[in-house]
Amino acid sequence: MKCVNIDWLEIFCSETHDCDPAYFESKGYKVKRRAYGSPQYSMMFTILDEAGRDVIEVRRCPYSIKENGGIFNTNDTHIRLSNRTCYAPNPIDWLRRFLIAHDYKFKLITRIDICLDFCTFDNDMLPEDFVLRYMQGDYLKLHQSRLHSYGSETPLYDVAAHGTDCTAKKVWNSLSWGSQKSSITTKLYNKSLEMRQKKKKHYIINRWEACGLPHDKQDVWRVEFSLHSAIKGYVRVDDGELIPSSLSVYDNEDKLLRCWMSCCSRFFVFVDKTTATRKSRMKKLELFNQEDVAARPIELSTEEDPTRTERMLIRYLNDLRNNAQLTYDEDNAAIVIKQVIQRIRNCKIQELSELKLYNETARKRK
Repeated sequence: MKCVNIDWLEIFCSETHDCDPAYFESKGYKVKRRAYGSPQYSMMFTILDEAGRDVIEVRRCPYSIKENGGIFNTNDTHIRLSNRTCYAPNPIDWLRRFLIAHDYKFKLITRIDICLDFCTFDNDMLPEDFVLRYMQGDYLKLHQSRLHSYGSETPLYDVAAHGTDCTAKKVWNSLSWGSQKSSITTKLYNKSLEMRQKKKKHYIINRWEACGLPHDKQDVWRVEFSLHSAIKGYVRVDDGELIPSSLSVYDNEDKLLRCWMSCCSRFFVFVDKTTATRKSRMKKLELFNQEDVAARPIELSTEEDPTRTERMLIRYLNDLRNNAQLTYDEDNAAIVIKQVIQRIRNCKIQELSELKLYNETARKRK
């Protein structure tokens, strides 16, 4: 059994009026003011539910204003769902209603963490065994193979990870790939252990129980993808490719699972070093069933649409070629004009793909 969820959701938007703590208090909300802001914003506060639990965090009043040569408008703000809110039913819909109720203008998702919790991989391999063999060098990672950590360095492997050094063997609890500047980072860690060491979160345990995870019998592990973006509707991968990222992409569990599987198919791919000498020929580990992957990373087309004037010119040239008795040279001149439009605009004029055959036929006829 597996359990997919959003673990972090932060958006960038703008206010249409002053949404300060006093405003929300006037609407009947409980507000917890913070004595200090953040590196980007001077004001920071949290809206609470009836039980005094964090629901949503608001950061406003940016320091770096465009009027003074900065990067923000005066009404720009960041809004983040609390961790507990992320695990509530339909958190995206709740966020949408909050934005609409208070007239925020949504701009983009600045960060979203998508996680999948499980006890064993789909090939029945235990996560702790996989991590050990990866650290021993038996398994290699494809893409995003630079390893980062939560703990101290281990000179034996020249990498960093978090774990314990026992007399029998080293036990690794968490691994992270991707630098702090990367738009996408990947983590694999023992979520049960994290909650035992830090704080037990009952709302996460409730999710596990609803999904049938036997958390009381074995540890639950997590594979998490953290997506950071400054582009509306997309996340730019390190190689320049763009992955769709908007609220509508994550607004139900089916979509969320497809997005997670899409990231997994690219950023959580490992091969068995013992199966070949060349990395490209090594056998891939079937850790997760990829049959249900529907949302794959896409790359935006570099093509531009012709302008209205250019479309009118293309139609006029088509009419001349179809209805007027043009000479061979005149017909070729019309074709050249359309080729120039296609080249300059970097667009695609469908009929130009047939021109080579047409020209050869016309030349023979001449």
